[in-house]
Amino acid sequence: MGACDLTPTLSNDDLTLFEWTAENLAAAQAAGADIMPICDWMLNGGDRPDRKTVALLIGHTRAYWSQWDSLELCDGVVYRKFLDKTGLIGHYQLLTPLSLRSQLIKLTHGKIARHLGIEKTQSQLQHRDTGRAGDVT
Repeated sequence: MGACDLTPTLSNDDLTLFEWTAENLAAAQAAGADIMPICDWMLNGGDRPDRKTVALLIGHTRAYWSQWDSLELCDGVVYRKFLDKTGLIGHYQLLTPLSLRSQLIKLTHGKIARHLGIEKTQSQLQHRDTGRAGDVT
């Protein structure tokens, strides 16, 4: 995929600990044990590795591998695409590294979702992040 702008648009007040740019997201994904192999495979040819290659990797990596056809690389960042009823891409979901999930939950609940409560925050996270929306309590 060519140049695209899928990173969240946030004000400077929202960028408390992490600057949510494509470059920083790509670096965070490359450093995450669960997403790093996916990034490497997509950046180095984009071919889905065989089952033997992923058999000994951690669970999240195997789960992402099983969703290979729905993954897309954009500006070095891996997203999962969701199709709408017509078969067109409805939205993209960031594969959020474990290191950023707590901050994304805080941003989604507080800054982006404006304190909408647990259920609405979980719903927002499901659209933005493949991390555990169930972490919101």
